[in-house]
Amino acid sequence: MIVQLGERQAGFHTRKLGFPSIDGCMAIVVVLPEGLYGYHSFGGERSTDWPRIIPRFKDFIEGKGGNLKNATRLYGVTHVGRRGWSLGVRKDRWKEELAAYATDLGLSCRTSGYDLDDGVSAGFHKDGKSAYVEFEKFGDKCDVSVQTWETVTYTQRKASSNPWGDDIKTIQGGKLSAVAGDIFDPVTPNALRKIHKTMLKR
Repeated sequence: MIVQLGERQAGFHTRKLGFPSIDGCMAIVVVLPEGLYGYHSFGGERSTDWPRIIPRFKDFIEGKGGNLKNATRLYGVTHVGRRGWSLGVRKDRWKEELAAYATDLGLSCRTSGYDLDDGVSAGFHKDGKSAYVEFEKFGDKCDVSVQTWETVTYTQRKASSNPWGDDIKTIQGGKLSAVAGDIFDPVTPNALRKIHKTMLKR
C-alpha cells in the first residue's frame, strides 16, 4: 500500500510516495537509504512560512529514525507557474524555496526539480490540470511519474480511519501532530508517465 500524502501531510515509505492533486502545491521528497520522506506543501511558499514548516519536517524525519547526513537527493515538484510566489522570477523563487529546505534540513545532496508547466517534461499538463505525482525509489534517487489527477481512481476519507499510523503526520500552525485532513486510499494510476528533472543544485 503506497502512502498517499494529502495537503500539509508529511510521510514515510520504504519505496513509494504518492501526492494527490498537486496544483499550486509542491511535492517535496528527501531520499535516504531506508526510504522516502515527503511533505505535501499546501501554501508554504513564502519565506516567512519556512521557519515554521521545515523544522517540523525535520522533526518528522528524525522521529522516524532518519539521519539527514545520509540523504542522497532532494526533490521538488510543482506547477511553477501556479505556485503562489508573489515576487521575483518564478523559477528563481522555486530554487530559493528548495534551497531553504536543503539548508535547514542540513542536506549536502543534489537537488532536482520537476516543473509540471514544462511542456518537455509533462506536456499534457499544459492545459493547467492538477497532477497526481508518484515517487519510486531506485537506489539513491527516484523515478518521478505523473498523470492528470482527474484520471486517477481513489477513495477519499477522513483521518479517523488513517491506515498508516505514525508513517503520516500533519504539519500545521508550526506543530507536528497526528494526521489531520483527508486520507486517500491507494489510488489506481491509469496512465502514469515518467517525467524529466531539472537539476537545481549539484
